[in-house]
Amino acid sequence: MLSINYWGRKACIFICSLFFFLFMSCSIKAQNESGVILKAGVHSTVFRKDNCELIKNGSAGYTIGFDGLFYNGKILIQPGIHLMTFPKQYTPVKEAFHDVFSRPDTSFHYGFKMPVRLGANLIDLGVFRLKAAIGLYGFYSHDGIYLDSEGTQNVYYVSGGWTANVGVIIKFLTIELDYDRTFGKADDSGPLYMRSLSLTAGLLF
Repeated sequence: MLSINYWGRKACIFICSLFFFLFMSCSIKAQNESGVILKAGVHSTVFRKDNCELIKNGSAGYTIGFDGLFYNGKILIQPGIHLMTFPKQYTPVKEAFHDVFSRPDTSFHYGFKMPVRLGANLIDLGVFRLKAAIGLYGFYSHDGIYLDSEGTQNVYYVSGGWTANVGVIIKFLTIELDYDRTFGKADDSGPLYMRSLSLTAGLLF
């Protein structure tokens, strides 16, 4: 099985090409506030167990990707593509965040989240902006997300749900919080169910 480093490099090439095209095609019509955010950070995710709390019980992985910021008047259009990793074994969040970047590649599942969100600037002072957006996302995992339940292992490749984003932009620096949740309820025999909370920092180009 190819390592996540290999797929990470492939993902970066694809992401760079995609967002360069999007940015060039939209830059003529976009306002000066528009651009592309390169972001990286950590996330806490829980699968299926609806009574779990993201902060106390979720496992931790890392996330890296791009978001486009395209303004049409006061409306913000924010598409993105993010690579996310998920530990195969859960640990307390505090411990998981401590070694999230030191775990071997084989201890992670991974997938790509592709959100499309609409929003607006809640505060716009030029060098300081507070934005918020909400929308839908698709999720794809090349090798699948493997989950065990009552002695049976299920594998999931494709999923989707709704997503919300709040972010602060100070000149070219960004700090963002994403919340993602698949559709439906937690059901071991149903589709992939997960909730994720991501904290990222980035650069606006």
